[in-house]
Amino acid sequence: MLLDHFALAVPSQRHLLAQGLELGAYTPKGWHHQGLVNLADGLGLSGVAAHFDSPEPLQRLAQEGIPAIVSCTFTFPEDGRRGGHLVLFRGERIQLGQRVAGFADPSRWGALHDELPAERFWASWTGRAIILRPSVQASPGFGGTADLSKWIDDITTQAGVNR
Repeated sequence: MLLDHFALAVPSQRHLLAQGLELGAYTPKGWHHQGLVNLADGLGLSGVAAHFDSPEPLQRLAQEGIPAIVSCTFTFPEDGRRGGHLVLFRGERIQLGQRVAGFADPSRWGALHDELPAERFWASWTGRAIILRPSVQASPGFGGTADLSKWIDDITTQAGVNR
């Protein structure tokens, strides 16, 4: 989903899983966030896996066209559970006077759902997110490695992030 969003080549799911297993990014307990960052690095994306104190930095990034992979609970139940599932947060909008969060979820449930009330979305979020954007090699017009490092540092510093 994220590769497609940035118009990068999208390998097959089988290839991604094999690569993830080879890197140790995927285990029987699921995907390791830093492992996904490492996997993405070989696919033309660079970024950071981090804990955020609030959703505000992710909302700002989404407004700039940079979605985030967030750790939430499958189907976003309203029972206090958090985490165990990853979705792509695309941003928020106002619909009929209510804030709604847009997301892409690779599950069967997600094929039928792409937004819900923002309060419900964030109530299921663990505070963990993976922020990725095209790397220097994948993005020739980008300002270079120093700019990418500064971008990652800015995100983490502004958000009071714990990597």
